[in-house]
Amino acid sequence: MVKKKHQDYIYLQSNYYLEPKETFKFNFEKIKERLGDNSDGDGISILDMGCSRGEWLYYVKKFLPQAKLVGVDYSHDLIESAKNFYGLDGVEFHIGSLEDVRLNEKFDFIRIAGVMSYFDDLGPALITMKEHMKKTTHSYIFDQFNPYDVDVIVKYRNNKYSSEFESGWNIASLNTVTKILDDLGLKINSISKFELSFRLKKCQDPARTWMIDTEDGTKFVNGLGQIFDMNLYEITYQV
Repeated sequence: MVKKKHQDYIYLQSNYYLEPKETFKFNFEKIKERLGDNSDGDGISILDMGCSRGEWLYYVKKFLPQAKLVGVDYSHDLIESAKNFYGLDGVEFHIGSLEDVRLNEKFDFIRIAGVMSYFDDLGPALITMKEHMKKTTHSYIFDQFNPYDVDVIVKYRNNKYSSEFESGWNIASLNTVTKILDDLGLKINSISKFELSFRLKKCQDPARTWMIDTEDGTKFVNGLGQIFDMNLYEITYQV
């Protein structure tokens, strides 16, 4: 089970309802492509695993008002905040960890954004994802996986904010993820690189990302010394 994280302050203090992140649109574009522009979401179900305060679901609700929207997060505080936001009336929320939550329901689309890096072993989380997939489901993982066949497990202490070592910046190799998915009868259908439209500057919290130029193009970087790309991985059942 994931412990309470100091990073939760970011989501509790930020107003991503009124100021949606560019990643929200990027994550939603693939679903729009699958549904077509004329869909209002009628008969469609979407599960957001690691939903925080439901900000992405609020964004989706504007475009798919008839869709069934469900969010899961480990944090009681974040889920309570989501339930108390008037704009999320009709959206269903649950408290639970991606490693073991079971809703006894399958969905048409599943989104998992920025969550996998908290787990040393991605197996349980990917099994949970599969448990909620229909044979026709498209799942989307938005995260950083290592293009080299090296799995990185990180413990860090952000001294300004915490006295304890925390997780949250693991980088599993794409090869490892692919092998786990293959064992589950799943596959990566496509990989889409996220390109931010503006320059993300360094802020006071060194555990948050900013951007730098490299000979391989613009990259995300953090105060842990990691340099990486963010990608959206579309996952389906193997044919």
